[in-house]
Amino acid sequence: YEGASRRWVSECDEAILEAAQAAMGSSHHLLERYRERKSACFLVPNGLAMSPRYEAFNWGVLRSQGATINKSKDLVLGYIGAIAPWFDWSLVHRLRQQLVDEGFKRFKIVLIGPVHGDLPGDLPLDVEIKPAMPQELIWDALATFDIGLIPFKINELTASVDPVKYY
Repeated sequence: YEGASRRWVSECDEAILEAAQAAMGSSHHLLERYRERKSACFLVPNGLAMSPRYEAFNWGVLRSQGATINKSKDLVLGYIGAIAPWFDWSLVHRLRQQLVDEGFKRFKIVLIGPVHGDLPGDLPLDVEIKPAMPQELIWDALATFDIGLIPFKINELTASVDPVKYY
């Protein structure tokens, strides 16, 4: 938020905090700000619903892939979440170019989630946008990724949230 909208949100935030007995948030950054005005602040971690797919997920293979990536075989870098104004498209473009520069022959960057805003008109074919999916299918999608991404701009908004992707 900027200008009058930013001031209004700040005033609302202050009024709610003053009226509340306690504050809960999923962001450490946000809780630090609230603790300056309210001592009763509690972390409530954001998270992803567990499912039978989670239990079957092969974490060992995923963790070991960093050492065995073959530059001539398919490589999938993926993100699951909202594609909104905080999304760092320049980072995605730089990542793609770095893969090309480092000699990766076959790769794709898969971005899954609802799109809130305009997509860049210059997306290459190896950057694939897929629609949002039901939460119970997320583990299946994660199993197709070699590397997970959190391509967010670094700003006050992203410092104030705790994306599910961290988990």
